[in-house]
Amino acid sequence: MLLKVIKVIIIKKRKLKIKKIKINQQIQVLKNQRNQKFLSPIVVEQMMMMILHSQKEMMFYFFRIMFFNSSSLTPVKFTVEPIPYKAVILICSHMHRDKRCGVTAPLLKEEFDKILKSKSLDVESRAGNNDGIAVYMTSHIGGHKFAGNVVVYREGRGIWYGRVIPCHVKSIIENTVIEGKIIRELYRGSIMNNFVQDESEVEQNNQI
Repeated sequence: MLLKVIKVIIIKKRKLKIKKIKINQQIQVLKNQRNQKFLSPIVVEQMMMMILHSQKEMMFYFFRIMFFNSSSLTPVKFTVEPIPYKAVILICSHMHRDKRCGVTAPLLKEEFDKILKSKSLDVESRAGNNDGIAVYMTSHIGGHKFAGNVVVYREGRGIWYGRVIPCHVKSIIENTVIEGKIIRELYRGSIMNNFVQDESEVEQNNQI
């Protein structure tokens, strides 16, 4: 029994040492990126990993290094501007998390672009009016088995759809993007200005 306890302690110490080394490596990456105008993909990935693994100590270093001067904690100047589109459609295209997303994303993107263009709602057709609808393929949206693979951001609200395939695209554009209605069979949840909307409120909204 004593040997087992000693073995467990040794293993935990090794894991802590490895974790400390990884954290120091992450901090160095953040320091190297501090003076960049835009965050590189590797920094965004590091930030997401911190959130996923609840690395509170790393999040502290991230905000201190990226958004403040590390010695005086003087805020770095940056601006936030509204997205110049009527709506934004995000499609999960992450091949490693779930291969189905990686396979279907290009097909969905092509179908969204085709239908939006036919209705003159694409960004190019509406250039200068700030009321076009943008479509982007993105990394893993979040969650897993019951996660959505398409998110529609419209008028301060995010509508999360799962198991979306090309045959659903026309309905999503006509009903959700244009009319603001929820497609019940695809629905996975909503995100409002006050974070997650209560499900009881969702039931009161227009659904099809």
